[in-house]
Amino acid sequence: MVVSTRAGSSQRAEDLQREILDTVSQLSKRLEKLQTTVESQAKTIEEIRQRNSESENLLHKLTSETDPVNVQEACGVDPAFIERNRLLGETLRKRKQTAEEKSERRKKQKIGAEIFTVYCLLFCGMMLLSFFDVLPIFEWEKKPKEWFFETMDLLADHIHVPFLICLVYLISIFTIQDWMRAKTAFDLRKPLA
Repeated sequence: MVVSTRAGSSQRAEDLQREILDTVSQLSKRLEKLQTTVESQAKTIEEIRQRNSESENLLHKLTSETDPVNVQEACGVDPAFIERNRLLGETLRKRKQTAEEKSERRKKQKIGAEIFTVYCLLFCGMMLLSFFDVLPIFEWEKKPKEWFFETMDLLADHIHVPFLICLVYLISIFTIQDWMRAKTAFDLRKPLA
């Protein structure tokens, strides 16, 4: 009896030892993988630092040694043209606005705000009128529900009709455009002036 318990305990000890060795080997493999990934990441970080320092050096050389006018001339841009042309000149330095331009801009903003306020008031008024049933009821709104169901059935039976109408519309647009391309344009400046 004592021998069998010793044999069973030694068997358990061997099983535990194998499990421990297996987990240790798995952990060592994982540790090796982690070490290789850490090493590769360290290499990429070092490469990024080198590239960053190179770009900083180039930027420092460009900003300290060169004159902006020379850079513009090297690119084939005339500095006098940039100063004359406001759109291109604004990219180099922000153009100062005069007092008149600022006042015109404020007037436009004020008009836009007033239009938006009127729109909001009209919308709220229409909502109130529809809530109190003050708006007129149209004739098609008075029709019974059966009329709508009949119309839906008619459209379901003839579903090809809208597609044909769209096809005819597209064909007519492009043919009229092609036909009008050869015509001379109307001169309506004098009659409309």
